[in-house]
Amino acid sequence: ILRSCIHFFDIENSRLREELNRSLSLLTQLPSDYLHEVSDRLGCGSAIILRGCFFLFDERAEDWSIIKRLLDLAAQDATGRRFVFDGIASVIDSIDYTLPGTEESNDSNELQLSQCGVEVIASLLLRYRDGSYGGDLSFRV
Repeated sequence: ILRSCIHFFDIENSRLREELNRSLSLLTQLPSDYLHEVSDRLGCGSAIILRGCFFLFDERAEDWSIIKRLLDLAAQDATGRRFVFDGIASVIDSIDYTLPGTEESNDSNELQLSQCGVEVIASLLLRYRDGSYGGDLSFRV
């Protein structure tokens, strides 16, 4: 499922996107013991979708909701956690930080993160900071 979604998610077809989201949401319903075994693959695949398509999520809160659930599930295990937070770091590294209304923000080729995207990433990072992922505080300062 993840591999198909990675390859098809950036196709601009709303019906296809709905089907891909439906398929991804099935992954969130897998038993926790199975998710534990595949958390590295879930984290890596979800991070690839996040990094490759986050700029397409702006119009669809459903996309953000599903990717957040997948990333959160993957981060529950240490093997998936590293992929999740590497993916988040990659998105943060790739976005444009100019403020709206400044002259620098007029380049339409620069990637921006939607408000919903900011909330999703902040939520995951705050959970990590607070030790919600297996008590892991390795990046806490």
